[in-house]
Amino acid sequence: MVLGNFDILDKIVFSFFIAIPVLLFSVALFLRGKYLLSLILLALSFYLHATVSFFVSSLYVFYFIINYKEINKQLILSGLLSVVLIIPVIISSISVKPLTTTGLNEWMHLLRLRVEGHFFPLSWSFLVYFTFFLTCVMFLISYYHNEKTKNKKVLVMFFGSLLLLLFGFIFTEIYPVMEVIQMSLFRGWVIFRVIAYIYIIYFIVDVFRHSSSRLKKTIALLAAIWLVSAALIPMFIGSQRGIIANEFFGVFSSIWR
Repeated sequence: MVLGNFDILDKIVFSFFIAIPVLLFSVALFLRGKYLLSLILLALSFYLHATVSFFVSSLYVFYFIINYKEINKQLILSGLLSVVLIIPVIISSISVKPLTTTGLNEWMHLLRLRVEGHFFPLSWSFLVYFTFFLTCVMFLISYYHNEKTKNKKVLVMFFGSLLLLLFGFIFTEIYPVMEVIQMSLFRGWVIFRVIAYIYIIYFIVDVFRHSSSRLKKTIALLAAIWLVSAALIPMFIGSQRGIIANEFFGVFSSIWR
């Protein structure tokens, strides 16, 4: 169900929780223009969680397609080095035997029983969509708050994330394609969600410290209440839950169980 097959750390700790900080450091270096270190960290993260790493690498490619004039020799060499580093992951993914006795419909039925929340957006509740929409709106408000918070790379990554989610929706729910489903694109949103929260937190703090606008202070207060709620209440399906795990509420009692 994932691109790679490197589970060395899973016996100690779920590698997803190590991959996310590594990827966030990669993004931070990317935003600073330190592409060599950023791409090396990205390559290393493929060994921890290939699907989310693929999501981030797609965002980088999307940025340089739009800003192709920034491509230079150093960037090309850095990109080639990162590709060389992930060759074992690529070989491992290619060597995985495709489904032969099980058809696409049977495989998708199994996924719906086991991990519906990871792959199928039409199964999500209204609360999930509302929280996602609110995150996007609050990010844009925070992004345009003042000149210091504007960074074209962050904005490109935001719209790139939305395009990847749209791509995943079309080729999962409307016209299912096994390879796209295996990319698990919806899990990649966790990366930009952290970036969005950082922007929103900065907006809240900055408004209360420096702004005299009553409207902005009201928005900042509501945003603060919402952030605390999002952290404590399981508003998301599957791994997109809050600190209070969904297991406490018996959500995972299913046909699969």
